[in-house]
Amino acid sequence: MDARIDYERRWKKFNIPVRYRGLRLVHSQLTPANRQALYTAKSVAESFPRRYAPTSTETSPNQVGRGLVISGNPGTGKSRISCALATDIHLATNYSVLYLPVTNFFALGREQQKFINLAEKFRDEEALARVKKLQELVDRVLKVPLLIFDDMGKEYSAASGWVGTEIHRILRTRFDRGLPTAITTNQPLEEWQKYDGAMYSFLQEAYDLVTIGGQDWRRAER
Repeated sequence: MDARIDYERRWKKFNIPVRYRGLRLVHSQLTPANRQALYTAKSVAESFPRRYAPTSTETSPNQVGRGLVISGNPGTGKSRISCALATDIHLATNYSVLYLPVTNFFALGREQQKFINLAEKFRDEEALARVKKLQELVDRVLKVPLLIFDDMGKEYSAASGWVGTEIHRILRTRFDRGLPTAITTNQPLEEWQKYDGAMYSFLQEAYDLVTIGGQDWRRAER
């Protein structure tokens, strides 16, 4: 890393959790359980210039916009690997990245709607400012070169089809723009049909899919 650059400031801007800042894929201990996930993440990092539309020289659509899905049980290192992937890509390309737990994103969406209602009802300037700030984040999600969407599945509610529709819209929009997304999830990929009937087929088209094995290392360390 370039000693002249304030990386801590960058990791904060990219929303990388403090515990993962500066970690790279090479820092991950290779085990039989995570071997495939690590190798696939390294392949994504190395091929990112071909996956990212503005720099891609691909003559076929096989790589452009293609992201990564890491599925597996809680506590098996999915978030750590995805953040290390983001760090490696940023250090190699200087492209911006954004780490965002999916539940946080939808909580922000609900917050945004609340402030929209306040602004419309009371012409509240503070509410208008909050709406603008939240909209900037939504725009960033749809434009950042690499998005880490962490822990998909927790946000889903069978009582509302809005979540599934919005998830599919975001992922499809990014893919169509040639912007890779890395996703971690505890949900078996076959169950992603709950988001949208075509979601599982879309995953096959738009992502490298890998499952990480092993048990919850956080419980093992207690």
